Amino acid sequence: MGSPLTPYENYVDVAVTLPVHQTYTYGILDQMSERVSPGCRVLVPFGKRRVTGYVQALLKTTTQSEVKAVIDILDDIPLFPATMIPFFQWIADYYLHPIGLVIKAALPAGLNLSDYKEISLTEKGRKALTHPDTSETMRNILKNLDAKPVKYSQLKKNVTSSQAEKILTTLERQRWVEIKRRLSVRATRVKTERFVRLVNAEKGPFTKPRKKIIEALTIKNDQSLARLKALVPTATKIVRKMAAAGTVTIDYRKVYRDPFGETVRPDKPPSLTPDQQQVVKAVTQQLKKGFATYLLAGVTGSGKTEVYLTLVQRVIQRGGQTLVLVPEIALISQVERRFRARFGEQVAVLHSNLSTGERFDQWRRIIENQTPVIIGARSAVFAPIKRLQLIIVDEEHDSAFKQETGLRYQARDLAIVRAKLCQSPVVLGSATPSVQSIYNAEQGKYQPLLLSRRVNRQTLPEVEIVDLRKTGAAKGPLKVISPPLHQAMAESLQRGEQVLLFLNRRGFAGNPICVACGKPVHCRNCDITLTLHQAQRAYKCHYCGFTRSSAISCDACGADTIRALGMGTEKIETIVRKLFPKARITRMDRDTTKVKHAAKNILKALKEGDIDSLVG
Repeated sequence: MGSPLTPYENYVDVAVTLPVHQTYTYGILDQMSERVSPGCRVLVPFGKRRVTGYVQALLKTTTQSEVKAVIDILDDIPLFPATMIPFFQWIADYYLHPIGLVIKAALPAGLNLSDYKEISLTEKGRKALTHPDTSETMRNILKNLDAKPVKYSQLKKNVTSSQAEKILTTLERQRWVEIKRRLSVRATRVKTERFVRLVNAEKGPFTKPRKKIIEALTIKNDQSLARLKALVPTATKIVRKMAAAGTVTIDYRKVYRDPFGETVRPDKPPSLTPDQQQVVKAVTQQLKKGFATYLLAGVTGSGKTEVYLTLVQRVIQRGGQTLVLVPEIALISQVERRFRARFGEQVAVLHSNLSTGERFDQWRRIIENQTPVIIGARSAVFAPIKRLQLIIVDEEHDSAFKQETGLRYQARDLAIVRAKLCQSPVVLGSATPSVQSIYNAEQGKYQPLLLSRRVNRQTLPEVEIVDLRKTGAAKGPLKVISPPLHQAMAESLQRGEQVLLFLNRRGFAGNPICVACGKPVHCRNCDITLTLHQAQRAYKCHYCGFTRSSAISCDACGADTIRALGMGTEKIETIVRKLFPKARITRMDRDTTKVKHAAKNILKALKEGDIDSLVG
């Protein structure tokens, strides 16, 4: 039994989802002892609040006095393995970020429970609302509460007074309002579906719909009700009657939301070139030894992806898992298709374009050891992998690996840290390695690997640099699309080939300026110029999201002569359509890929030849 100072049999060290840098000790009630383990979420009291916490360790004793008890265990199984806790602690120490918020940033959104203040108007407060002695500020607050109870955070938005907290305390003391704490509802849940299983044969005659259902279950027993409804719209009613007669059984099962959208054809691995074989041999030998960082520099078309696929196959044969990091979501769809063609359903993906439910399901698949291959953007570095034996960082030089908001981190560097903690090799691949990686290779921290030749000894494409000073006299569309580029595009399209145009600016024009006074159109929050998005008839800030109508006057002089200078992908698309009206033109940027699977559909159309020119 515990001492008077330690009345619980067991204790847990918990990181709460609040901006505090330390962890806290809580007691575990007897009925919860068998359910709790490191990596589980718990609901704990914190001051007057109830918040989500993450179990860091189990403790037998504590020197703390007046230890509070865990309210509830929120998970049947841990959301991340205990081996990741040192990784989270390292991140918290290095980036000076609260450990609880580090874990919260790593996990799928919508998992954390917390409580909030709910304020409601009492009968006494309703009478004070019409009383002449009630101040204007208090009356405004009471008006906001008259219709229904509101959250404290919402009340602060509706009330402009800076003394809202003080006034609210006064209102509560006078019993004009009542403040209660409510628990937020969990946003992300496990998805379940009803499955139908044929257990007894039925004797006819049957109606046609019932016959269809029986035939379907005879061919493949144990089918989801959703699939049967696609076959027979009235399947729900029919199956319910069949269940009552004992012909079928109906049960609920956990299912995974499909993030892929389409199937891919399996492929066979090609023969490796001698250079590829040397790279695979070096990394494969290191799998038995432990941590090492390799810098794989390979020219475009040298077969780096095939090297990755072969290495992943070796890891799977060893019973391990591989993490593949890709900088851009658009690239993930291409890489994911290659890996799924080779490894089928053994692949999981993690990126911000997944819905909350899809991301949660992919996380579950990983933690339940169903996927030896995990592909994702920078946040996938936090994937809950238990048997991690290899990390691959493709296009390691890309700046997209750096997270700029919230928990700020460099995913490439964290991949190296995680590989070191797991004693696994990490491969950094690029055709143009970063300066930092080249320096580390020269200093002996990274082991260099080289793919200097393209597969099948294909020649590298010719690159022509156009001096725009010599073509600056051109007018109209040719002022943007230079004459040499226009001629090359025309020849390519005439041959039935495709044209890709790249520009690292989205929108129509990135430098709108008042012709009258020369002042640019600035963001009210950031010290940068807004970008014109012509299709949406709006000026947008690409940093904070601030938006203004395009039908505005100059803030400085009031003139309505704002000229949109500069260019972006939207303007280039407009110009190319004018130059080649018969060509099939598509734009691919953040504005055109907001809809689910939009990027994947564009790339698929490009691959199948349905797009003549892609601007992005």
